[in-house]
Amino acid sequence: MLRVLSGVLIAIAASLAQAQYPNPRLGGEFVHVAEQIARSRLTRIVRPVAPAERERFSCDSKVYLILRLDDAGAPAQINVISGEPVLAASAVQAVRQWRFEPYFIDGKPVRVQTQVTLVCPYDWDFPAG
Repeated sequence: MLRVLSGVLIAIAASLAQAQYPNPRLGGEFVHVAEQIARSRLTRIVRPVAPAERERFSCDSKVYLILRLDDAGAPAQINVISGEPVLAASAVQAVRQWRFEPYFIDGKPVRVQTQVTLVCPYDWDFPAG
């Protein structure tokens, strides 16, 4: 009975994973990649510029983005999940300029989705003044 139940749970988990993270070989739209793995494939990074009123943000203000890459490794779509609007706008403007090594499955380029977390002040450039 326990084996049958565990088999059913595995089948349910697999079908939920398939629905949430479609496989491009099965017609899915994007391959989901962990943030650390995606960052390891960055070939060009542009740091966001902190706004002039930076003193109003806490030391650990964060911006969370969902980033979708085209099959050449360039940002195709960027969605802000959370963060201060001024910081988020600067983050999107910078991330739009990022480039990644393309991802391949079975020798074919695929589109990728990942999360980007930017922490102010560590990931930002601060203008003099």
